[in-house]
Amino acid sequence: MIGKTADCNITEVLQTTKTLLMHEDNAWAGNFPSLCTEIHIEATKKRLRDARLNSLNMLTSYISQDIGNIGAIITRLSWMREKACHDDYLHKMWMFFASADISLFHIEIKSIMDYIAEIIAEHANKRVLQKLIKLNKWSNGPQDYSKIQKWLNVPQKFAGLKQWLKKDVRNKRHQSLGSEIAKMVEITSWYDDISIVRNKTVHKGGYSLVFPQPEEGILFQIYSEGYEYLIRNNFYIVKNNIASFERYAALYLSHLLIFLEHFAELLRHKLSFTGDINNAKIFLSGFDILVQWIEVSLAYAKKHGRKKIWKEDITKGYEDT
Repeated sequence: MIGKTADCNITEVLQTTKTLLMHEDNAWAGNFPSLCTEIHIEATKKRLRDARLNSLNMLTSYISQDIGNIGAIITRLSWMREKACHDDYLHKMWMFFASADISLFHIEIKSIMDYIAEIIAEHANKRVLQKLIKLNKWSNGPQDYSKIQKWLNVPQKFAGLKQWLKKDVRNKRHQSLGSEIAKMVEITSWYDDISIVRNKTVHKGGYSLVFPQPEEGILFQIYSEGYEYLIRNNFYIVKNNIASFERYAALYLSHLLIFLEHFAELLRHKLSFTGDINNAKIFLSGFDILVQWIEVSLAYAKKHGRKKIWKEDITKGYEDT
């Protein structure tokens, strides 16, 4: 099902994210903003002397940029929906403009998770190299380099990383990543939904469709190449297989921010940062709108209950590439 998670229930996910964003300025304060600040400060201090730290600084800044893009998307959708209710031109173009933004929404989230995979791969490769050096299995010779390449093949795409861990018969891959990070990657089931939609719409002829009633909300559906609708979870459905993007975006962005918070906490520990920088904030447009959508979603979840929300699983049978 697009939307089912093994991590925790809907109310917990939404409430946790609301807490992260509930500041006077609707800024995001937590582990990930603090991690970005710490990495940037350390990379600036060491300038070009630490290639790994510079790479982390670059990747975390890319993630922040993509989060900013998502904030711009939901801000534009909210603004455009209000205007389309009264502007004839925007009302006519609403479904086309909004459909393009929803497709981009999935691309941006997948991009963020692929940057996470790059960070994980880089950290894992360093762990393996240190172990090989300790065991005297690395002498900088070309013949040794070719032998250990099989140890340094951690996928740099999140979907590939999940599949790579599934094939870990001897548990060596989990050890190279670290058990906590490996487990975190494995249980990120919400990402599979985003990846399916992104891959279907980018590579397989699928498409996002927004319905021409902006006064009723951002109503949409995602169709596969065979015109099968993908969004079936009752938490999102408003009527006749038409879904609410406000509830959909609120839940998936909540999953994303919680994941980034947990990942940043683990990475800060592994990088041995002192933790002196706490409560750093990321200020982006769209967080105020996200909080509004979360509140609406919490009210809906409370009214209808979890039993109705989890009805079926439509991701079974789809291949994530």
